[in-house]
Amino acid sequence: QLKLHYTRFMDLVKLQEMRNGYCRNSAYELVKTGQREEMCFLYRYWYSLYCNDYDLALDNTLEFNQGFKEPLPEEEVRKITESAVKAYEAWLIDSRETDESKRGRQVGNKKYKHKGYNYRNETLIKMLNITVEEMKELKTIISKEIKKERQYTKEKAARRNENGLTKKQAEKKMFFDEVQKLHEQGM
Repeated sequence: QLKLHYTRFMDLVKLQEMRNGYCRNSAYELVKTGQREEMCFLYRYWYSLYCNDYDLALDNTLEFNQGFKEPLPEEEVRKITESAVKAYEAWLIDSRETDESKRGRQVGNKKYKHKGYNYRNETLIKMLNITVEEMKELKTIISKEIKKERQYTKEKAARRNENGLTKKQAEKKMFFDEVQKLHEQGM
C-alpha cells in the first residue's frame, strides 16, 4: 500500500513537471489554472497515507503547489486539502479496526472497500485530463490499455534471451551454427 501511495503522488509531481506547471482544460489545452485544487488535494491525501504525518504532508503540498505556473494562495491550499486529512484519518482508523482477512474480499454481497478515497485510474485520468502521451510517462495513473501494453512488452521481453532471441530462435541459431561448423570441417 505504501508503495502505491508514494507512486501516486510522484505521478502528480511527474505530471506537473511534464506540463511545466500548467494544467489541462477539458479540451486538453495547457492553461495556467484549473485542476490545481484537485492535484493539491490528491497530493496531500496520498502523501499523508505514505508518511503518516499530515503536517509534513501539508508542508510538502504547499511546496508542490509552488510548482504551478500560477500557484494557489497558501490559505486556499490549506482549506481545500482539509478534507484530505479527514479522509486520511478515516483510512487510518479503518486500517486499525478492519480485520486483514476482509480487505479486498467479499463481505456479504459487497466487496470490502477501504474507507477514505479510493479513486479508480479512469476517474483520475478524467479528473486531471491526462493524455495518452502523459500516461506513457506515469507509473500508476494509467489506462487499462497502457497497462496491458506494458504487460505485453514485459512478457515479450521475458520470453527472449540476452541476445533478444526466443527459445525457438535460439535453438534454430544453435542448429544453424552447428551445421555451418560441420560444413566448414568438410562434412
